[in-house]
Amino acid sequence: MFFTSVIILLAANIANSYPRGAPERVCQTLFPRHSGAQAQTVKAPYRINVTPNNDSTEFKVSIVSNEGKNFKGFILQARSSSNPNLIVNGEFSAKALTKTIKCQSENDALTHNSAAEKSSISTIWKPKSKISPIRFNATIVRSKLEFWTDIISDEIILSNEYTGCGTSRNCFGLPRGCVNSRNCDLLLTAIFEQNIHVRFELFGKVSVAQWFAMGLSNDNLMGDDSVTECQVNEAGATLIRESWNIVVKESYSNVYVNANETVAQNLQTKSEDGFVKCAWKRDMNTQVKGSSFDLSNIFVLLAYGPFQERCLMVIVWFGLVGSAITLARDSKDVLKKKMVLGKPLWFILHSGIMISSIVFAIISMLSIIVHLRGFRMNSVHPYTGIATNIFMVLQLIGALLRCDPNSAYRWIFNWGHFLGGTIAHTLAIVTTFFATTLSAASLPSTFLYLLVIYVLIHISSHIFSQILTWLVKSNGSWQQSNQEVSISTLSMDVQPEIEKSNESPWKLAFIGFYIFVVLVLSFSMIVAIATIE
Repeated sequence: MFFTSVIILLAANIANSYPRGAPERVCQTLFPRHSGAQAQTVKAPYRINVTPNNDSTEFKVSIVSNEGKNFKGFILQARSSSNPNLIVNGEFSAKALTKTIKCQSENDALTHNSAAEKSSISTIWKPKSKISPIRFNATIVRSKLEFWTDIISDEIILSNEYTGCGTSRNCFGLPRGCVNSRNCDLLLTAIFEQNIHVRFELFGKVSVAQWFAMGLSNDNLMGDDSVTECQVNEAGATLIRESWNIVVKESYSNVYVNANETVAQNLQTKSEDGFVKCAWKRDMNTQVKGSSFDLSNIFVLLAYGPFQERCLMVIVWFGLVGSAITLARDSKDVLKKKMVLGKPLWFILHSGIMISSIVFAIISMLSIIVHLRGFRMNSVHPYTGIATNIFMVLQLIGALLRCDPNSAYRWIFNWGHFLGGTIAHTLAIVTTFFATTLSAASLPSTFLYLLVIYVLIHISSHIFSQILTWLVKSNGSWQQSNQEVSISTLSMDVQPEIEKSNESPWKLAFIGFYIFVVLVLSFSMIVAIATIE
């Protein structure tokens, strides 16, 4: 009988280690102190839902099961998104089967007060801090041996910008549906003041974009739109600029309006804690570029984006790849005696530049995917862009698997590597041309002119390189035949002189000049992108 009682007590202890709630000593780790137990590694069957109340000064927070699985214990906190170890000051309200505890301030954490099974819990959380954005973090326990940690809610922005949305002000945001969850990358609010003018406020996350824009249009299509942009420049300063969307033969571009054509008034900017805010007023009826805009009947267009990925692509395909191709093509002979770490110098330079290019290209593509929240295959540009990166990776794989230089099959690698590189570089240039027609890319006409100049220089340099190589070889053949005339009375040590003649200073100068020119062009393209931003 005693033995049976012990078993029953042990079983009860296993099922309910903390039946009255999580202790304060786990506030920082949120990890249950169940002896010998480890958190589950499979995806949690629970989620945290967060909904702001009508006045947007408090939030309804719920823990629910995705699969109808009950739970017995939990602990819930609000934490900073940028610093997950930082508990955000706020106050939970206790309801049935729950209670609040003090971690750093009163009622800043919520836990269970009973070991009874729960299908869900809900609470109201009121922020008492300006730390933003935040996420709710929970640990949920089914039993002593089965629990999940780091169950995270969507990101929430604590901002007065959302106050009054749908009542005293009109609110628009990206991505779609973000206003209700107070989690917009871009938020535009509009307040009509005495039907004389409208006060606009544009609010955005610097972490996802460097420019945010509102376009006013008389239809729901791009083109002939009055645009107000909120920008963060390279120095971190925030500024407001006005521009005009143009469409010509289905090609979009954007130009800044002259100072005497601007219509925004009372400009205000602010940037802090990773967020940017631009505010301005605009009369109800204005005229820009000969078009009239009535704010009582208007279409609002929103856009935002970073430009780092575009700059990275320019650096990769026009600065680095062009230089690497030229080094491999033209410097084998002139640098064949120069060795670094037992490898020819030209090979070290070519390999290093190309590996850097692949890394930058992958980072650039991933940043675009993150920004767009997935693939958007709505034009030719993404297809050719993906194909370009595939060829680039295949080039690396082929180089790693290449056979010995003396192998009878080496010619297969040589031709394959040459064709793969040529196709990838050509696709990159074509993809960039396609990008100039995309409104989301916001590339200025100057960029297109620089792109054309690059193509002409690249083709011309290839032709000139072939001519220069022929001249160098012809000169070397003449020197060899000239020395053979007097070789009968001399030793055979003239061969090093013949090889040395291939180290043409003219060819080295040409390679250096080409790399300098393409780097200048790449920098000019980046300046053009930054200017339009």
